[in-house]
Amino acid sequence: MKMLIILLCLSCFWWGLPLHADNHQSSASQRAANALSALGLKGEQNIEYKYSEENRTSLDIIYPKRTIYEKAPLLIFFHGGGYVNGSKDSIYSRKHVVRAVTEAGIAVASINYRLVKRDNNIRMNQVNVDCKDALRFLALNADRFGIDRHKFITWGSSAGGSLALITAITPPDYLPGEVSGDDIDHTVIGSVVYFGAVSFFEETGVWEGRRQPINPLLFEGYSGLSPDEIRALTSPDRHFTSDAPPLLLFYGDKDHVVPVENGRLLNALALEKGVEVSYFEVKNADHSLNPVGGDVSLTWPEIKQLTAEHVLRWASQ
Repeated sequence: MKMLIILLCLSCFWWGLPLHADNHQSSASQRAANALSALGLKGEQNIEYKYSEENRTSLDIIYPKRTIYEKAPLLIFFHGGGYVNGSKDSIYSRKHVVRAVTEAGIAVASINYRLVKRDNNIRMNQVNVDCKDALRFLALNADRFGIDRHKFITWGSSAGGSLALITAITPPDYLPGEVSGDDIDHTVIGSVVYFGAVSFFEETGVWEGRRQPINPLLFEGYSGLSPDEIRALTSPDRHFTSDAPPLLLFYGDKDHVVPVENGRLLNALALEKGVEVSYFEVKNADHSLNPVGGDVSLTWPEIKQLTAEHVLRWASQ
């Protein structure tokens, strides 16, 4: 038996196979399946929307519990983690919103994207390309999933909030990647942003309240692009127009990771451009909108309820 284990390990080493990756993915899929079962829902896990060596370009889809629309609107979730960690599996901890929207006939997708690491040469522009490719893939496969590619709604927190925003306000062919075709066209009809970055340029003043500098690796020059060119490609404020979809925004006034000035800038841009916006600045709230030094002006149950209400309203229009 020991010899068999040694031979297996040597084989994995020789072929470059991870010894525990399959087990990890299997256990994550089982946890997702358990979460869906507890909600009485069905879905698919680890659907590859394009190839990547990191095995990070996949998505999960959760089907509506009730059939209300001929083609289901789709709520698309982007996880947080500072662009360096996090997982699409975090969607399964957001049971209140998932339950509410699937009961109303809306499907849910959760997106993994490549993470920024020094040794993989992934930078912020590639992260954004992945997220745009994910939406293009969902549009191309709308019939397969029974979804309406002209009723996408994006949603995310922290890094995911910024990704949800920029995927919503840029055209379908922005930052072309590996997913292309005649049917990549899609429409984002709303975006929910939890404390996401709005600009990556220091001169905007939105980062003055941050306790630590922004990770410079995110924008380190690569593939012929300078740091400022990468910042410009990935800063939502550089792409915000009057064609942006309606927005629902939540920012904590004591957030030292993504300072509240980001939310104030985004709210001001929306008002200036005549874009429908619901802006909630949560008093005494930190980066996760949890209490800091006093009672919050808006609790998490209220935030989740507002999120579900806005998504349902946008989907029904």
